[in-house]
Amino acid sequence: SLTLVDYVQPKNLVLTVNSKFIKEDIRKYRTSEKFDLITLYGVANYFNQEEIEKIYHSCYGLLKPNGILLVKHQCGKEADVFIDKFSEELQHDYCAYYLHVESHRRMLSRGGFDIEIIDPYPENMNQWSNTIFKAFICRKLPVLPYTDNFPQKYPEQVEVEWFAMYDR
Repeated sequence: SLTLVDYVQPKNLVLTVNSKFIKEDIRKYRTSEKFDLITLYGVANYFNQEEIEKIYHSCYGLLKPNGILLVKHQCGKEADVFIDKFSEELQHDYCAYYLHVESHRRMLSRGGFDIEIIDPYPENMNQWSNTIFKAFICRKLPVLPYTDNFPQKYPEQVEVEWFAMYDR
């Protein structure tokens, strides 16, 4: 089965048997359902660091044991890159965060994942010199690691406390 979650339903979306679309902000999505795989493609760039870290932690709680989170997006190549300006290419205002690869690795690690980082595209496909496309293959660890923001507990305890904190 397939569950798609986004705050905007694409006009040309065609759902197949055993699939559903849920129109909701990913930061507010809650379910008791557990998933084998969660994908976040091109999502992280539109949230600040605090928000994306909460999303990563939320994904941990939504995965089954041994579940996998696949994250793919552009990252800052040498440092974090923040863009908030008019885009000539889009002819519209554009705002995005391109956090450094290491920033995402740290957040995913604190979120309870063992991470493998790969280059999903050839380097010549990127037209910007200060960013790079990366894919993070994140395997759910059995217990969340200790962090300053999220104390170490068993996953089922963290989920209840995390969702309660996140809903405030």
